[in-house]
Amino acid sequence: MAHEKITRFKGQPALPEAERTFVQEVVRDALFIAPQPIEKGWVGSSLSIVTRLVRFLSEENAPLTREHAFSQRSLNRFNHVHMANHADDGTQRYYESRLNLIAAALKGVTYRDKKNQPARSKDVPVTPLTPAQEAALYVWATGVRSPKRRRRMTAMLATGLGVGMQTGEFMEARRRDVEITDSGVHVRITNIHNGAERTVTCRRVWEDVLRDLCKDLAPEALLMEPSRTTLMSEGSHNSMVSRTQNETEPPEWINQRRLRLTWQVRLLEAGVPIPTIMKAADVVTTDALTRLMLYVTPQTEADASASLRG
Repeated sequence: MAHEKITRFKGQPALPEAERTFVQEVVRDALFIAPQPIEKGWVGSSLSIVTRLVRFLSEENAPLTREHAFSQRSLNRFNHVHMANHADDGTQRYYESRLNLIAAALKGVTYRDKKNQPARSKDVPVTPLTPAQEAALYVWATGVRSPKRRRRMTAMLATGLGVGMQTGEFMEARRRDVEITDSGVHVRITNIHNGAERTVTCRRVWEDVLRDLCKDLAPEALLMEPSRTTLMSEGSHNSMVSRTQNETEPPEWINQRRLRLTWQVRLLEAGVPIPTIMKAADVVTTDALTRLMLYVTPQTEADASASLRG
C-alpha cells in the first residue's frame, strides 16, 4: 500500500517529472525507517516534506541529487531560513525532524546512478554488514575524536549488532537494563510502543564491548551518554549520527536499521531457531527474515550434511 501511494504521487500542484521521480525514490528508499506497521499518514507527510525541500532547491537552481539535497548545508538553509519564513515553530521542528531522519536513513543505502544500476526492488532490504565491516566499524568508532560521539557510536554498534536494538530502544537503554552474568550479557529491552519487555542475550563478539560500556555507571545512566539527565529526541540523535559520519567518514555508512538487520543475519547464519529470533527481535511475522535469507552465507557441504543429519 505504501509503494502504491508513492507511485501514484504527483504533487499539488503537480511536480515536473524529474522532481516527482526524485521525491518518490527518496521516500521509497526511506520506508525502512518508518514506524511499523507503515501508515499512510507517515508516507503522505514524508512525500509532502520532501516535495517542499525539492521545490526550495528548484527555486535556487540547485542540483537535484541526494548528496546535495540532504547535505547538512542544504538542510540548514531549508530548515532555518526558508521554513522560518513559511511556517510556525512547531511545523518547522516537525519538518526538520523528519528530514533529519530521512537524511540519516539514506546514508545506509547506496546512492543510485540510473545509468548503470537497476531500479531498487521494494523487496530488497538494506545490505547487512559483513563480519570484516563490523570489525572495521568498531575500530573507526573508537577513533572518533569527540569523547561523547565516540561513546555514542560505540554504544550504537554494540547494542545494534549485539542485541538488535531499534533506535528508540537504544536511546532509552540504561545501565540497569544490562545484566552481566557467567552465562553472558543479557539486556532487558522495552518496546517503545506498547511497553512490553523482552530480554535478549548479546552476541558473544560484542559482549565485552557492552560490558566495558557499563563499567562504573550508575543504574539510571544512559548507555549512549551517561552524563545526560533527559532523553534526546530521535531527530536530534539521528542528526548527530549523520554529522559524525559526515565529519569522520566511516568504512561503511550505518544507521540503527542496518545494524539490526546485520544482527538478524548473524543469528540466521548461526542456526538460531526462527521462533527464537522472532522473539528476540520482537516481530510477529517471518516476512523480514525471509527477505534476509539472500544475505546468509551458505553452509559448506560437510556442515550442511551434519545439520541435516541432526
